[in-house]
Amino acid sequence: MNLPKEDVELFFKLHPALLQYVNQRLAIFPDIKTAEQLRTSGVENIGRVQTKLWKRKDFINDFVTENPFNFLKEELAIVASWKYALQGKFYIFRHLKKYSVFLTETEPIKAYGVCSLNTPLSEMFWNLPVYTKAVLVPFQGHIIYDGILYSYATTFGPGFRFNLNEDYREAKNKFGIIETFDI
Repeated sequence: MNLPKEDVELFFKLHPALLQYVNQRLAIFPDIKTAEQLRTSGVENIGRVQTKLWKRKDFINDFVTENPFNFLKEELAIVASWKYALQGKFYIFRHLKKYSVFLTETEPIKAYGVCSLNTPLSEMFWNLPVYTKAVLVPFQGHIIYDGILYSYATTFGPGFRFNLNEDYREAKNKFGIIETFDI
């Protein structure tokens, strides 16, 4: 499932602003002066800034406190919730009507229902499972990824697929499919 258009627009208002804040604080790309310039500068640049952000989540608190873009309280609350982001390696395991299921790589195995931003994950990844590195963030009562998924060119044999199915069943029975972060 894709998020509603207004939610996607809100994400692309808030997230690039936070990234530009990190970019400015660390002077990663000093020639990039606006959030829009950073957003359109390419996946590699965005990825470099995102990596710095997720290594130092204290930038989120600083951003919310300083409010350099004069966001509304509700918008700042969304950004503040991102300190609960979950970063790691996942298996994109299954596409359902409401979301795509991401299984954690490490124990305890959990299943997360992740919504798409613009392009449905089922269109980007149709040959499942896919091994990926991602950052899952809470957003408007859903879980989304932070805009970039790094997938690994890996094929899985029948034994591994069987084990993933078992992991999925166990995670679903123990925790359900986690559709939102409890904040």
